Amino acid sequence: MEIVRDEEIDDDDDLEQVTKQLSEFKKSEARIILLYSTTNYARKIFQAANKVGMTSDNYLWIGTQSVKGSVIGNAHMQAGMLSINFHTVSNAMFPPDDDVLPLIIGLAPKVFGLALNKLMRAGNLFPLISNSSCDQPSSAKWPDGAVIYRKMKEVVMKGNPYHSKDGHDSFFYSFDHCGKLANSYLTISNLRRKKNRDFRGDNLIWEKHFEVGEFTNGELKMIDIEWPGDRAKPPQGTPENFHARVVTLQEPPFIIVSQLDPETGSCPGNQGSICNWDVEIYEDKGVTRNKTVKKCCSGFCIDLLQKLAKDIGFTYTIYKVPDNKWGRKTEKGWNGLMHELVSGKADMCVTALKLNSERAKDIDFSIPFMDTGISIIVKIRSGVLSPTAFLGNMWFSSAIRQ
Repeated sequence: MEIVRDEEIDDDDDLEQVTKQLSEFKKSEARIILLYSTTNYARKIFQAANKVGMTSDNYLWIGTQSVKGSVIGNAHMQAGMLSINFHTVSNAMFPPDDDVLPLIIGLAPKVFGLALNKLMRAGNLFPLISNSSCDQPSSAKWPDGAVIYRKMKEVVMKGNPYHSKDGHDSFFYSFDHCGKLANSYLTISNLRRKKNRDFRGDNLIWEKHFEVGEFTNGELKMIDIEWPGDRAKPPQGTPENFHARVVTLQEPPFIIVSQLDPETGSCPGNQGSICNWDVEIYEDKGVTRNKTVKKCCSGFCIDLLQKLAKDIGFTYTIYKVPDNKWGRKTEKGWNGLMHELVSGKADMCVTALKLNSERAKDIDFSIPFMDTGISIIVKIRSGVLSPTAFLGNMWFSSAIRQ
């Protein structure tokens, strides 16, 4: 699994700005979206996601417990989405009986006490009074505190992530080298549509019996899920139609560059594809600005690209390599077309790029579709003497003396 895009949305952004960010996000290949947000701000995010079509059944949203909020889901949320929850409600006036937070608060001093017991048995006795204070610089440290912390991370004790009446008594608290829980107890909820007698239409409900899974001790257990669009299976995780960035360089007849039709702004005769070919810098009221110069790219490679896009199902943007070079490896790395591919700026290169062993180490080439081997051709001239012509009128004889 790979994270293909990471987007941070500021709390102060208005709906228009959030919609703009999600519009750019939509251009990526991400179809499974992990959301960490407050309940209130999640409303704005899902409202914007609805506008740009990111709550359709081609996407799956997975939110944290803070996104889930109350039992009734936000009207803009995606039906079929999931939430990952710790079993606790820290902001409730009357917490439920199975709230884990009071239990955790009670276990924390026990972890501290077990660590002190380990130190005492090992003969490591020292005062528990820290020599640090608020008046000292922030760099001041309590050396003995680090010793206690190290022992706290070694503690292993039996606990119960739920209320004792739930019968979940096989959970053990242990910690990794960073002090985090080595095992967590998580529940997975499913947002479903449910008929409501008091209102017309359906309501989106996070009900307890819609908890569709749990994760504990490194094991995930799942039951039936109502996926987006009432599908029997989740989205495939990749877009049906993806967008590719294609880098190129002029090389007739493979890549032919010409001007666009001034009247239509498209390729003459609709033969070819519009490409971003250059950047023009100009002055506008004392301000230096730039704009992209578009041209028409055609030729054998463009015909092949259009055929692949139609058969496979993808869109593309063609641009010229900025340094006008094919690609040579220097002390600083690759330049030219090779640099665009290796750095990830381009998804593919379409032109007459020669295949050699050095390039093949860093990029994948398609099957060669044309052989351009170098040959030397010499014209045959009549009347030129043969290299063996001097032998034509000679007689060979041999004599043996006795």
